[in-house]
Amino acid sequence: MNKEISQYEEQPSRSVPLHKQVETELRNWIEIGKYDSGDQIPTAKEISKLCSVNEQTVRRAIKVLIHEGVLEGAQGKGVFVSRCGAKHKRVALVLPNLEDELTIQIARGARRVLDENGFQLVILDAQRDSEKEKANITGLQDLPTDGAIVFPVAYSDISERLLRLKMDHFALVLVDKHFPGVDLDCVLADDYGGSYALASALLDRGYKRLAWIGGEEGSSTVENRLDGYRWALGDRGIAVPREMVSRLKLSTPTSPYQESLAKEIERLLALKQRPDAILCVNDLIAIDVAHILEGKGLKVPADVAVAGFDDLKVARESRPAMTTVRKSIEEMGAKAAELLLQRIVKKNAPMQRIVVPAEVVIRESA
Repeated sequence: MNKEISQYEEQPSRSVPLHKQVETELRNWIEIGKYDSGDQIPTAKEISKLCSVNEQTVRRAIKVLIHEGVLEGAQGKGVFVSRCGAKHKRVALVLPNLEDELTIQIARGARRVLDENGFQLVILDAQRDSEKEKANITGLQDLPTDGAIVFPVAYSDISERLLRLKMDHFALVLVDKHFPGVDLDCVLADDYGGSYALASALLDRGYKRLAWIGGEEGSSTVENRLDGYRWALGDRGIAVPREMVSRLKLSTPTSPYQESLAKEIERLLALKQRPDAILCVNDLIAIDVAHILEGKGLKVPADVAVAGFDDLKVARESRPAMTTVRKSIEEMGAKAAELLLQRIVKKNAPMQRIVVPAEVVIRESA
């Protein structure tokens, strides 16, 4: 640092003011962990000697960082790295739909951690509208917040907006989904591992012809669950015929899927070798599949087994109770909040991807 800042003093034509250089260096000390949350930094006099700049320049840089919440002063004791690094102590939670159980649990987990750390929560609900979600994300920097947790609407394409926020050093954490080419902190369920384990469990239980039903391409969650199913069968030497994989065709990604689902069930049942088990991308689709089969006079699981994913309350209460994959949804929200608080303090730290384990829950439907 000493050498670099001395060079700027010798070259006054440089565009970056000296106090800004000191400010950047102090940030770097925090980012690389030289000084951690709650640690006292050297005095302005000590920093001025280290950097070969005058004390007034250092005090000016420190004042900016205190105003931003990166540092905090304690009268008569010195200056410390903020325990939260936040200016507003407020975080936005961008959600797909507050009426969904998944969304409610993620919000509950995030709120618990934020409450424990003295942060307020601003909730932005897209109400399953991808355009509204884009507007919510675009407006994040206009809000008095220190960062945001984003739980994306299914199949939405918000990668460009997220990338802009990242380039502006806005603290962001994705939960339950990620976007290729956008390197952001994220908290995910082990969708691949959970789906692999579910398909394997059904094979172990004697089912031989496993079909899969999910949405169209474009969601990391859907693709990982499909891959888990395919690899589980492939590792047993079982080929996956194309006709056993159903993609629900919708006019828009958030359109009602029931009509398309009914057509796919008709198609699967008309196959010469129809499936004896159907794995669904989530519990809601699995419950609808069971109802459609029963409406056709087929018994679940005696004629066709059905399994879902997520372990929602409706899956536990359905009749027959739904075999599924349980993921710790509330824990995902809590970990997303923890990760965001870390990112607020250390904006340039390496990105993290946390994968929360998933486990198979065998019930009556398979």
